[in-house]
Amino acid sequence: MSNSSKTPRVVRKHDCNECYTEWTYREKAFAKLMEDFGKRCAYSLLHVDEISEHNMEVDHHNPTLRASQLHRYGNLYPAFSLCNNSKRKVWPKKADLKKRRRYIDCCIEQDYGVHFYEDRPSGELLPVTPEGVYHIENCDLNNDWLKKKRLDRTEDKQILTVLRSLSKSANPKERADACKSLAAMEARVERNIPEIPLLPAGVEPL
Repeated sequence: MSNSSKTPRVVRKHDCNECYTEWTYREKAFAKLMEDFGKRCAYSLLHVDEISEHNMEVDHHNPTLRASQLHRYGNLYPAFSLCNNSKRKVWPKKADLKKRRRYIDCCIEQDYGVHFYEDRPSGELLPVTPEGVYHIENCDLNNDWLKKKRLDRTEDKQILTVLRSLSKSANPKERADACKSLAAMEARVERNIPEIPLLPAGVEPL
């Protein structure tokens, strides 16, 4: 995960100017969004296999655009239902923008590792910019369930490290048992929320 704020976290491969209608945007855009966003929620990074396609919704990033632009592919983002329900029609007002309170567009800039970091012991995201505070609050990225998923990821990676070590054990039974579980755990870790950068030394959260 690059920490350069000028490097988009997500680079779309499909035409951002392709337009859909209110009745067709999910059906026509979903598969493309899954490809462009690596099957992950644009906000929480949850993988579709962890939450099901039913719970991966299509969010209109800027809900205030007029109809001709609202359903444009470049305004559509895959979103876990909890994130989408929290964000819904909330959009920064002029007073918010003056205070740098806005959403972070991962197709234009970095979010994780620039505007907020992870506190590994708690699984909580720590904002370091006004943009980060606004984004976390309005996408509900620190709800208890998401914090638990980040903690689960940390635990799963620790288990995977142990299994990889045991798979090279001189003890045949230990080696066989570890190899049996290794592929399943590797697949599980692959579906987990990716590891998020930790708060740099000397940086204080807001």
